[in-house]
Order: sequence, then structure tokens, then C-alpha cells
Amino acid sequence: MIIPARRTHPFTSILRITAQTIILLFAGLLALWGIVAQLLAVIPTTWLVPALQIGSVQTVILTVSIIRDGMGVYNIVYTFIPLVLFVLLMWWFRRQHRWLRIVTTLCAVAFIVSIITYVSLVVTVAREGGGMYALAPANMQMQSWGKPDQSITFGQPDGTPLQADLYLPAQTDNSDVPVVVRVHGGGFTSGGKAPTAYNRFLADHGYAVMDVNYRLANTQQHTWNTEVGDVGCALTWLNTKGAQEYPLDMSRVGIFGDSAGGNLAINAAYMSNNGTLQPTCGNSSDLPHIQAVTGLYPVVNMVVAQQQSAIGYTVGQSYVGGTPSQYPDRYTFVSPSTHISKEAPPTLIIQGSRDHLVLPGPVAEFATQIAAQGIVTRYIELPFLDHQTGDGLSTLTVGTLAQQRFLLTWMDQYVK
Repeated sequence: MIIPARRTHPFTSILRITAQTIILLFAGLLALWGIVAQLLAVIPTTWLVPALQIGSVQTVILTVSIIRDGMGVYNIVYTFIPLVLFVLLMWWFRRQHRWLRIVTTLCAVAFIVSIITYVSLVVTVAREGGGMYALAPANMQMQSWGKPDQSITFGQPDGTPLQADLYLPAQTDNSDVPVVVRVHGGGFTSGGKAPTAYNRFLADHGYAVMDVNYRLANTQQHTWNTEVGDVGCALTWLNTKGAQEYPLDMSRVGIFGDSAGGNLAINAAYMSNNGTLQPTCGNSSDLPHIQAVTGLYPVVNMVVAQQQSAIGYTVGQSYVGGTPSQYPDRYTFVSPSTHISKEAPPTLIIQGSRDHLVLPGPVAEFATQIAAQGIVTRYIELPFLDHQTGDGLSTLTVGTLAQQRFLLTWMDQYVK
């Protein structure tokens, strides 16, 4: 007796193929994301300079890396999922397809790299005194960071109102409080005052924080010589009207900024202390002495940025007005190296080792330069992090938590 072969219903075959296709597409997208993101975390930035000179490519690289850094420990999860799915697909297909083995191997490598990069970051932060954060962010919830207590207009150079947000500490006595000025980033052409992970955080630790705006550059208005003066305008307001209206101790003043704001914060601090800062409102005599400055991934070498980065080239055209060969004096003025003097305040610089916008090499060189000039200096390089060092998604990452601690410690040591 011949038993007929069991036939598979066509509908069952369609379901199986559909399920395999959906899993394959989902796993493939996650695998592509994980492999590219982890690859960008480990490849030295100097290797990618030719790619960074192509605007669309640099934008993609920065977008992928900034999202990766904002995900923190969840990168391990999102590299583990496609690995499991591809192992499942290998079993399901019951065939050792070569491409399937290759992709599964790449997923395994991405998973291992995500563990290594995260652990290295956690260990580095702990070793540098930034705290131990085993699992961060605890969740992917975006933080609100806290609203300012008040918004004010501190000057109107050329008729343009300049505004700032004030974050004030809860007063426990009648004594005056130290002040920290925050200067926003945005490539000198965009951005503005806004709640950050640091404003309310510093206020909760006893500082009055002034988050300032300044006039931005565009293709018609090159503000290379006015943006730092607008920061000076804020400083003169603090030392005159601000000190009259609020309980501020203007003998204890610090300043910090990120990216382009880091450049302006360092320049304002150095120039205010050595007497060369020309504020766009108020008088030079009203400028306070800056006790400490912090630059978060600061633009310290505009020449390199203009030559090695598509975004840097565009910024140079708007902010400075052209190339270094066209305007060498302008590029000299916006360089913090120009304003180094023995009056420069203690300087803290924090940089991501895989920054594809502000390349880490020139930033490390600047830190070495100012330290050699006798300026109290601390340079902290956070491994495998790109621009914004984990701040890009407003999640509480290791980078964000560490920078809160580093910034507060620096201000406590030299300002408070």
C-alpha cells in the first residue's frame, strides 16, 4: 500500500513566507542600524574626513551617531534583537545561506562592540570622577529639564533685543549667590536659549544661571566680531542691573557653552579677564572677572573646521564671511588661542572621541596648548561619543549625567 505524501496547504506556505519576509525585513533594518552605528563609534574620525566634506554624508553620520549616543545602554538591546532574529531565521530556513551567515556574524560583532563601547564609557566616566552609571538612560523618556524662573531683555545693540532666561536657586538665607552664564550652540547661525540638562541642575545646586541669546550669523550678516560682544553685553548687564535686582555675587562668576557656544564662552572669559572684550552694550569697565569656564565639545579651531567639514565650511561662509585665506584676521580673532593670557580662568573642556562635527584632535591640542601656558586646565575625552556627547535626544545618558557632575565640580571648585 502506497501512502501519499502529505501536502502543505498553499495558504500555510503563504503565511510562512510572509512571516519570514516580515522578520527578515525587520531584522535587516535593525541589523543595518546597529552595524553602521557601532562602526561609526569605533572608526577614528580622521579616517572619515573625506566623507565629512560631503554635506549630505556628514549629516547622515551625525544623525546616526547622535541618536546612538542618546540611546545609551539601549544600544546593547537593539543590537541583540537582530542577532537573535537572524539566528532564528537560519534555523527556520534550514539552509546555510552564505549571506545569512555573514549578516548574522556582523550582528554578533555589532552586539559585542556595543557592550565594549558602553562599558568603556562607564569605566572612563567613573575613573574621571563623573560618577558610576551602570545603566543609563534608565528609560528612553525625553526630559523636560525644568523651566526658567524669569526671562529678561539684557540689551538692544543696533536695536535688536537680546533676551536671556534666568534660573534662580531656592534661597535658604539672605546671602548672594554665585552666577553661571550659559552660551548656546548652533554653529553660530542657529539655536537659542532653552532648558538644558545643566541650567536647572546648576540652580538646584546653588547657582543663578543666565542662559543668553546673541545675534546669529547668516549669508548676509557675518557676526564674527559681534557674537562674543553680545555675550559681553550679558556680562555687563549682570554686573550692573542684574546685581541690583537679584541677589548675585558678581565676585563669583563662571561661564560655559556647548559647541559654538563653547567657543564664545571661552573667548568671552579669556577676553573679559585680559581686558580686550568689547561688549556690544554697557561698558568694558562693567565686565566681571570670570572665575572659571567650561567648553563642551567647543569649536576651538575654525580653520580646521572650515577645511575638513562640509558643515564647518558652510558655517565659515556665514559666520566669518569666507575662507581662512580670504579673511585670516577674522579667523585669528575667533580662535580662542589668540586670547590666551595669564589672566585666563581655569578651563574645563569635555569632548567626545568620535565627534564628526568638532573633530577631537584640534580640541585636545588646544587643551595641551593652554595647559602649557600655565592655565589651570582639565581635558576629559568621553570615549566613542559623537557631537553633543549623549545630549541629542534629551535622555539621561551616561554622557549627560557625567557632564552634569563634571560641570558642577568645576564650578564648585573655582567659583562657589
